[in-house]
Amino acid sequence: MGEGDGRTVDQIAEDNKKLSKNERKENAKQIGADLFNTLAQGMNVSSAVLSEINNQTRAELNVVDEATGILDAQADMPILNESEQQTVLNFDQEISDQYPTITSFYNSIFTVPGVGGDIVAQREILENNNLDSLEAMVDFYNSPIIEFESEQAFEDYVKKCILGI
Repeated sequence: MGEGDGRTVDQIAEDNKKLSKNERKENAKQIGADLFNTLAQGMNVSSAVLSEINNQTRAELNVVDEATGILDAQADMPILNESEQQTVLNFDQEISDQYPTITSFYNSIFTVPGVGGDIVAQREILENNNLDSLEAMVDFYNSPIIEFESEQAFEDYVKKCILGI
């Protein structure tokens, strides 16, 4: 009787009158069990749906937080006028012209379009050693701590002693 059998409520009530007291009691137990199972299944589905909604909401909030962080960082960046922008460009170009081997070495690690595992590891090592900008590399090259014979000697030193390659 737990399945939908096409009878009307009146027909079910009339059929129940024909049953004995114990049969009606057993029938009620079965209907109650069927109803409980149906509700439990509905609750499991509701729980799964609510869990997925929660996960999607958290993911959306993370995206919003990241976007807000990017916008905040952009807003905090100094605004340079044309003269200041040109000074920065000239400075970058002067360094590149003065130190072509170091510039090439820096670019080979920090400006490559593909990001392989080795490159990421090298970037992290250089960042941890404060060599994460071209200026920092040039400063280290020119520091009195270690005198390098050439830019190539500097590159070899960084590869061997810092990167371990």
